[in-house]
Amino acid sequence: MMRFSVVTAFPDFIESYFTTSIIGKAVQKGLLEYDVVNPRSFAEPPHNQIDDYAYGGGGMVLKAEPLARAVDFVKSPDAKVICLSPQGKLLNQALVESLAKEKHLILVCGHYEGIDERFVQLYADMELSVGDYVLTGGELPALIVVDAVSRRIEGVVGKSSAVEDDSFAKGLLDHPHYTRPSVWRGIEVPEVLLKGDHGAVARWRRRESVARTLSRRPDIIKGAFLTPYLEKGLYVVLGDASKAFGEDEHLSDDVAIKLLKNAISIAQRAGCRKVILILKQVTERHRVRHLLSKLKETEPDFGNCDEMVKMVPDIAKAFGWIREKEKEKPYVVALSSESKGNEVDWNELKIKILGMCRPVVFCFQCPVERSADVCLENPLGVDYERDILSGVDSIAVALEKTIGFGKKEVPIGRDR
Repeated sequence: MMRFSVVTAFPDFIESYFTTSIIGKAVQKGLLEYDVVNPRSFAEPPHNQIDDYAYGGGGMVLKAEPLARAVDFVKSPDAKVICLSPQGKLLNQALVESLAKEKHLILVCGHYEGIDERFVQLYADMELSVGDYVLTGGELPALIVVDAVSRRIEGVVGKSSAVEDDSFAKGLLDHPHYTRPSVWRGIEVPEVLLKGDHGAVARWRRRESVARTLSRRPDIIKGAFLTPYLEKGLYVVLGDASKAFGEDEHLSDDVAIKLLKNAISIAQRAGCRKVILILKQVTERHRVRHLLSKLKETEPDFGNCDEMVKMVPDIAKAFGWIREKEKEKPYVVALSSESKGNEVDWNELKIKILGMCRPVVFCFQCPVERSADVCLENPLGVDYERDILSGVDSIAVALEKTIGFGKKEVPIGRDR
């Protein structure tokens, strides 16, 4: 259960929100708990003043002591204290996801010119802003935080799919929505939504989400995780993997397992369907199977590691297998082992990948640089011939910059 405590000089403003609509129902079900605390109750009588003139001139500033007493009154061992402030970290969906994992959020609403900085220094785990604009006080921002975080608490919103498909939930804007009637003032609902083909509907929604983001908010693509929006699958190919698993100059079992573990972890975080190893010899492929078995035995989180790895003797077989599986020629991103000093426009490449309907393959140390759709210099500038583990790290950098990784936790703690 999530608990919200709101410290505000205007409690009626906040109280009504917790008794209304979805949030009110969640409180009734016991999914959310709240209390609203007025710092005036903790100010000195007889006037119970909570503000005073700013040192150096200016308007009124909320005093530190009444706020501190109010927070101390409601604070639990698990509480995180958040001051709503235009100077704070900008609220986004990744931060909402992290806040939803907390047990108790204390939201301190600023007002007038702001809050005495000494209270912020001693009490605030985070200062939070909801946008680059000015509001009368912190009450509306506090309610925005309550609403956004509450939606991520299981059971608050009826259908979990409704939350997962929201704008920003996966990184891009939401697709258009329609309801009855099918024709309104001469405007028809898109035909694909009326036929009952769930696969076609999903593809239409994905494409509309991409198109809407490209036209309205291309700025958010840079930080978006693209894999949920790709029409086809994502793959990583490690060429010449014999350097790691060959009979003559192979790595020790421990180092080779570490290589496999890193490659699989990176691929899973990026949402890849397979890691494909180019291994010419049957003995090399036998060794990799043995190493994968050992990895499964020693690492419970890698119980399906053998399903993530495919081994083929050459790059042509790899591309042929992907093309047969995806029914489309792959878009090949080759990572050169050389550092040529060329600047890469990662966002431009990200937009290009987002707009295509082909499987995407990231290849490292493969003889495809001339025929690749795009060739990137080694992102880390390492000598792959000498350091195969750094080669895998280079793939991680390229994937993160072009595809992105799945949900990331935003630390909730003191900014200072």
